[in-house]
Amino acid sequence: MPQSSNMWASFSVYQQKNADALKNPLGAVHSVLDQIVKNKEGIQNTVKIIAGLWMAKKSMGICYSAWRSVLKASRFS
Repeated sequence: MPQSSNMWASFSVYQQKNADALKNPLGAVHSVLDQIVKNKEGIQNTVKIIAGLWMAKKSMGICYSAWRSVLKASRFS
């Protein structure tokens, strides 16, 4: 039972935060923006990782296309 009551306590805190956000929407936006600014380095790293994954996928697609072209050309020669 302690886990269940702990879950409800967490839910209660979450509800309180949502209620506070509804009372003061500008304060909620300000809070979110403050958290983004505090975590600027983490966000930059995440963007770099996503960009790197996109570039790797793109280059693999180009390599695959080139490989298929070579295979098609070698079949007809």
